[in-house]
Amino acid sequence: MFNFNINTKLNMKFLFTLLSLAITCTAFGQITITNSNMPGSHDTIRYSAATPTTINYDTTGAGVTWDFSNLTPTSQGLYEYKPGLLINPIYSAFFGLTSYGRLVTDSISLGIATIKNIYDFYQNSTNAFKAVGRGLSYQGIPIPSNYSDDDEIYQFPLNYTDHDSSTFEVSFDLTTTLQLFQKGYRISDVDGWGTVITPHGTYNCIRIVSSIYEHDSLVINGFALPGFDRVSREIKWLSTNEKIPVVEVDGSVVNNTFTPNTLRYRDSWIQCLATTPAINFTADHTTGYPSETFLFSNTSGCALGYQWSFSPNTIAYLNGTSNTSAEPAVQFTHSGDYTAHLNAYNAAGLDSLVRTAYIHILSPAGIADEGNNTPAFQLLSDPVNNSIRCISNNTTSTRLSIFSSTGALLLQQDVPKGAQAISLNTSSWSAGLYLVRLTGEQGFNSQKLIIR
Repeated sequence: MFNFNINTKLNMKFLFTLLSLAITCTAFGQITITNSNMPGSHDTIRYSAATPTTINYDTTGAGVTWDFSNLTPTSQGLYEYKPGLLINPIYSAFFGLTSYGRLVTDSISLGIATIKNIYDFYQNSTNAFKAVGRGLSYQGIPIPSNYSDDDEIYQFPLNYTDHDSSTFEVSFDLTTTLQLFQKGYRISDVDGWGTVITPHGTYNCIRIVSSIYEHDSLVINGFALPGFDRVSREIKWLSTNEKIPVVEVDGSVVNNTFTPNTLRYRDSWIQCLATTPAINFTADHTTGYPSETFLFSNTSGCALGYQWSFSPNTIAYLNGTSNTSAEPAVQFTHSGDYTAHLNAYNAAGLDSLVRTAYIHILSPAGIADEGNNTPAFQLLSDPVNNSIRCISNNTTSTRLSIFSSTGALLLQQDVPKGAQAISLNTSSWSAGLYLVRLTGEQGFNSQKLIIR
């Protein structure tokens, strides 16, 4: 009985190990894409667009981890697989009530003719997901046509190392005298599998690379014009969890060189891409000396990029920051008042914030009688009543600032336009030397004040 229990436990442990390995292989091994993983009619799936040059799309093979988690969205869009009736009733009548299509490109210029709103209409079967019809607009008129040779986008099942090719052809009577012919072939290779990490999630994927060779030609009154040749490439990471590519890089091929033009990845709705930035910033302090570092905190919401500027431009960016950093470190190299200006932008627009005379840089010696005599003011001390009076005839709004002999800002307040006099109680001030500054749009003026 004792030996039986030991063997039972060993067998159970062995079976548990096998089960764990099976689960691990299922979770992290190769996947197979079938027609059940394809989009259908009424599917509306969101993606984000990003700059295609920000990722390494060349790495491939078995068990690869593609880490695209640092992708920054620049805009968003939808893959909309619409019934033909919702695209145009003409398409529904031509392709049938169960037909569904997607906008594949906005327009193609063919020299003497430009076609617009090109939709492909699909059929999904156990063997292939393919385009069986195409609709386009010429001079505002929708024109449908069936493929005489279907474009087989995916041939099922799709597994690692699969290779396939197919031809396609479709033609249109644009007018009674003008015909358009589009034909070509597609070569596809499943050249990798592994894990893809994006800002939206982590997926088990296969990678499929398709090169599409297309020839477009026009025929006028039976006379064929010179055709237009295009070579494009699609690199797609497909998952069993999504009905569109988890990541897709599209571009053109010229002289065997691939140039990526677009990058899309499956994503959720991002409010900031539909809302202009709500801009705001502060500095860790606003008064100091030329040798000090000022750290700017940026609390702007929904921004994808920044542009800082300061006036006057006698500044230096420190700690590896620049005028495009979100939170720059800045040194102001001359004494005076500086205006800070920040632009923030995203795909929805631009916002701007200016803080006039925001940074006050004192002379390295501490108290100094500096300024350009604009705006002019008179400072009167009243030791009997422990007060001072600042008298000015300012024509614009100004700011009154008072600094200690060490350069510390003690008081600051805005002075309305046309104010004749401001009285300040100095009874709590220590005896010593102070600097009183009045700052306006055209400059500033400073005067020394001695409290005895």
